[in-house]
Order: sequence, then structure tokens, then C-alpha cells
Amino acid sequence: MSLSASADYDVADSAVASADVPIIVQPSVGFGTGDGRGRLVHPGIGDSGIITYDYLNTPDEVVNFDGAPIAMPVWRNSKTLTGAIDTLWPRRLRGTRVIERWLQGDVGAPLAHLRMLAFLVANPPDPTANEFVKWYPSYGTSAGWYVVLSNLRAGAQEYTLSTFLKKRSFAPTPVELERRIVGLIEG
Repeated sequence: MSLSASADYDVADSAVASADVPIIVQPSVGFGTGDGRGRLVHPGIGDSGIITYDYLNTPDEVVNFDGAPIAMPVWRNSKTLTGAIDTLWPRRLRGTRVIERWLQGDVGAPLAHLRMLAFLVANPPDPTANEFVKWYPSYGTSAGWYVVLSNLRAGAQEYTLSTFLKKRSFAPTPVELERRIVGLIEG
């Protein structure tokens, strides 16, 4: 989709100038518009074929997502010999970090959920095959994204289990799955 507008303004005896300005249009949907719990589709491990995992519970919080991943522009300030220079790069969806967080009170998410997420994170798709995990946040939208599962935390640190919770089949809270967006799944 393309938007355009034009206008002419007379400014004294100046030469004609032209400017292009990118306009970013955000989706009108918001978090919580879907009716699912979320899904990850792994292209397969070895000869095992496609692995589809539907979340046991909807995440309680999602970072950098509101109907679509939220990509922010990158700004940097660097010192120079005579002062400083600012650089601003436009937002890019690729590489955007999105974190799903399951809080579930004092006991955390079901242990089976944590173990399945750990299995998927620990077995990334073959990078030479140019395959990625597909993420469908069906609790917020009907769209899906290709992602790289980059980190899993339980108990606000690395994968940690307590004997007390493990005996009751619960993971420590919070369980956090971090991913990096590669691109939108078309169609």
C-alpha cells in the first residue's frame, strides 16, 4: 500500500525543493483481539518432521507486541573531536525482540510448558536450510511471524527449577520466552 501527498508553497525567491517523508502505519488491532493461546511451529528436528506446539496457557504479558511486533528506531550519539554527532536509523521489523511472559501466580507455568519451550529453544532449525520457527500469537492477532527463539528464562534467570515446585509439576515464575523477528508470514 502506498500513501502520497503533495503541495506547493511559495517562499520568497527560493528555488523549488522536494522532500519525501516515510509514514509508518501501525495496525489497528490491539493485544487481546484473538481467541487462541499462541502457537509455535518448528520446521522439524532431524527427520522428525514439523513440530506444532499450542501453548497450554496464554501469556500474561508480552513485551514489544500490540497486535504486531513493535519495532523502535535506533538512535546513537557519538563523540567527535569538536562535539558530538547523532545518528538515527529507521525502525526495522527484522531483529525486533519480543518476549512472552507467563506469571501464573506464585507457582509459575506448568512444568510441561517450560520443558516444551526448552526443547524448541535448544533445537534451532538448520540455519543452512534457511528455515525458521513460525510464531502465531493467536491471542492477539491472526497474523504470524518467522522468528528465532533466542532465550528462555524460568524464575527470572536462566532455566532454574526448585525441588518444591518440580514435585508439583510447576515451573518457577516467571517463565519468559524471548524471540527475534525475522519477517512476516505472508498469506
